[in-house]
Amino acid sequence: MEICPVDYKKYVERVKDDGFALQYVPLEYITEELCKIAITEEEYALQYVPKKYLTEELGKIAVKQNGLALQYVPIKYRTEKLCIIAVKQNGLVLQYVPIKYRTEKLCIIAVTQNGYTLRHVPTKYITKELCKIAVTQSVHVLKYTFALQYVPIKYRTEEICKIDVQQHGRALQFVPEKYKTEEIIFMAQQTGLYTGYIPTVLSAYIPTVLSATIFEIYETMGK
Repeated sequence: MEICPVDYKKYVERVKDDGFALQYVPLEYITEELCKIAITEEEYALQYVPKKYLTEELGKIAVKQNGLALQYVPIKYRTEKLCIIAVKQNGLVLQYVPIKYRTEKLCIIAVTQNGYTLRHVPTKYITKELCKIAVTQSVHVLKYTFALQYVPIKYRTEEICKIDVQQHGRALQFVPEKYKTEEIIFMAQQTGLYTGYIPTVLSAYIPTVLSATIFEIYETMGK
C-alpha cells in the first residue's frame, strides 16, 4: 500500500513530541525509523512496537533510558549485559530478568538499589546480610508492601525488624510476636500505626499516654 509522504511526516512529528503516540499510528505508516524516534522520546513506547521492528537495538535504547523498559524487551534479547544495565538503574527490574541471569552478584545490586526486590531473589541467595540490606534500602513502592514481609522467618531478627518498622510502622504486622515489644510498638506508632497489629497482652504495659494515642488513632481509622 502506498503511503502519503506528507502524512508520514506528520506521524514522525507526533512521535517526536510524544513517543506514546506510536500506538495511534496506522500500521502501514510504522517503520523501523519511526519506532526508533518514538523509543528515543519515550522508552515505554517499546510496548507498541510491532514485532517485526522489535530489534535488540531498540531494546537497548529503551533500557538505557529506563531499566524498567526491560519488561517490554523480547526474552531472546534480554542478555546478561542488558539485564545488568537495567538492574543498576532500578532494582525492581530483577523480576523481569531471566532466572539464569539472576546471579548472586546481580541480586545484591538489585536489593541494594531497592530492598523491595528481595521478593524476586532466588531462595539460595537470600542471606541474613542481604535481608538487612533489603530492609535498610526499603523504598516504599506500594502502600501496604514492605521488604520485611519477604524476609524469611529465620532471618527476621529483632534488629532487622526494628530497621523496617522505624521506616514503615505498618511493617509491624510482619514482626514475629516475640519481638513485638513496647519499644518496637512505640517505633511503629511514630510513623503511623494500625493498632490491629499490637498483641492484646501488651496493651497493659504500654505507657498511658502512648496507649491513649494509639487507641485514638484506631478509633479515628475505624470511622
